[in-house]
This record gives sequence, C-alpha cells and structure tokens, in this order.
Amino acid sequence: DLGHTTIPLRQHIVWVSWLQEEFFAQGDLEKTNRLKVSPLMDRCKTGPCNGANQAIFFNVIVIPMLELWCKAFPTCEVLLEQAKLNLKFWEENPGAPVIPSPTPNQL
Repeated sequence: DLGHTTIPLRQHIVWVSWLQEEFFAQGDLEKTNRLKVSPLMDRCKTGPCNGANQAIFFNVIVIPMLELWCKAFPTCEVLLEQAKLNLKFWEENPGAPVIPSPTPNQL
C-alpha cells in the first residue's frame, strides 16, 4: 500500500480514492455485522482522501521509510522527491479533494 505514494500526484490521488473505497467497503461490512468500524473505514467520517489523514501517514510512515531506503539505495532518491511533492499537496489541501474518475490512459 505504499507504492502509490511515490507516483505522480494525479495517479497517486486516484490510488488513494480506490484505497478509500476499499476501506469504506470494509467499514460497511463491519457495520452490517454489528462490529466496531475500524479507523478510516467509516463513510460518515473522514477517510484516506482527507488531506490531514494523508499528511500524517506521509510524515509518520512514508517519508521516514523512504529516507532510510534512499540511504541504502541512493539512486531511489527520485521516489522520495515525488513522495515529498505528494505530501506537499496533502498539506496544502487538508480537506478531501474532488477525485475524478480516471480513464485508463491516466493510470
């Protein structure tokens, strides 16, 4: 689930929207089965497409992992730089962005 964090922004946003739909589908099943809904999986609350949630994910998981990865594999620096650009988008857009349905050539 981390690979999408290093791809160009438009594609990354599409992947996050797919991830959010997967999370919400799980939350729907949890509700149907009268289980406690897992974090980020409740359609009535903010999900992965929320910029604040993504910024936390990037700052706590993604960026530190990629920084260590690039120390071991310096030629992967381009991945870290793209992740930082994606993080900047989420930090500047703390609400959920409008996510258009992608066409196959956008992926």
